Amino acid sequence: MSLISQKARPKNETKREEDVKEKEVEDGKECNVEILEVKRRKTEKTIGRVKRQRFKSINKCTYSDSRHHDRATNKQNMNIQQNSNSSKNFDLISKLPQELMLAILSLVPLKCLLNSARHVSKPWATAIQACLRGKPPGIYIEIIHTTRASYFLNIQDYVKGHSERIYLGLSFRFGEIVAISDGMFLLCDRFRLTYVVNPIIKCCFRIPPLPFSKLRAELRSTIACVPRTGKFKVFLIDDQNVSGVNWYVFNVLRIGIDNTWKEIVRKEVKLLNYKGLLAWKPVHNGDNDIYWITEEGVIVMDVDKEIIIREYPLPPQPVYTFPLPVYLWTGDCLSFIMDEKDSRTYQIYTLDMDSGKWTLYHEIRPFHNTGICSHKLGFDFNIMATSLIFRFWINDQIIFIGIFVPNPTGFVTNVHFCYNIKTRQVAKIDCIPIGNLKAWLHTPTLTRC
Repeated sequence: MSLISQKARPKNETKREEDVKEKEVEDGKECNVEILEVKRRKTEKTIGRVKRQRFKSINKCTYSDSRHHDRATNKQNMNIQQNSNSSKNFDLISKLPQELMLAILSLVPLKCLLNSARHVSKPWATAIQACLRGKPPGIYIEIIHTTRASYFLNIQDYVKGHSERIYLGLSFRFGEIVAISDGMFLLCDRFRLTYVVNPIIKCCFRIPPLPFSKLRAELRSTIACVPRTGKFKVFLIDDQNVSGVNWYVFNVLRIGIDNTWKEIVRKEVKLLNYKGLLAWKPVHNGDNDIYWITEEGVIVMDVDKEIIIREYPLPPQPVYTFPLPVYLWTGDCLSFIMDEKDSRTYQIYTLDMDSGKWTLYHEIRPFHNTGICSHKLGFDFNIMATSLIFRFWINDQIIFIGIFVPNPTGFVTNVHFCYNIKTRQVAKIDCIPIGNLKAWLHTPTLTRC
């Protein structure tokens, strides 16, 4: 059969004849040239098919690599473009006037400023530090005698608005807080100062040994920032008797500069019946003045120059009553809060800085109605006994702790309240839970110790 006639026949019949002839060749039967030609053509088809598949596979792989390369190149170009845009935006924001930059940063949540934005660059960190100083002060909640972490409440609209809770991770093992200044904590363990801590950047300075004294350190020390600088100082007052003469001795520790206490001022005590007691903590006005309350009067010290600049008399009211009166900074003057005889009324006296006279400013009766129900105060127990501890001022509102003995458990419970001087209304601070804790007026900063 010729090859021409084979092409004209149906394809299936031709394939069957080729398979029969191939079988005959494999069985050793006689084969002619036509059978060998069929076998050769079949082999070439198989080889050609394999080559085409291999070439197609190679092309496919080449196309895949090329597509991956194109995608990678496009992604790299997009990243370069984004980085270029980010760099341009960064340069644009960095070149803004400081007032405008502070206005923009003031709209950013405090947690974002502290956790991420301040790490962008040094100009941003500087601007954020200035922005934090301009933010409304918040409240730092110090949880005592527990393993729970203390935290900072970013108060918007003072104590009645929304609060953002930020855990700063300050451990109780470092000591309790004695004073706070511009976000720096002064800690004390029992009778000695221990650390100065910046909880935002997790940095601390260990306090060197104190000058020897029988007085408790938490009642005679404070921390202050030198105005318009990032320098912090710890001040300490002591009393000494030298050759029968009593002296107030003032010492300073310059954080990051000195590692020892330096005596800066001595003042003779002129009282004949001097008891050698310092019953009140010093009051820092947040700027350049520290008010030391002694048995003789109020001594004002300049933080920057480290000298005594003024002296004021004590209030005309008895100061050694129980509970002890409290001295607080109102925002523009020094105040004195004392308990009246009925333990329900508290009088506020303020000091006129020019004349040096104390005048009655306000009278507080937060719980004058003994039958007030617990629901109005925001908790579910009846009040059996009450004492108040005044902590600090935020504009027209005084923050104080109510120490209650509820019925019938008998356990002491601390509850934080705010009293509005203008409206004469008292309200429980909902963002501070009931428990064994203390609140501190606090504004975070980024200054290193």
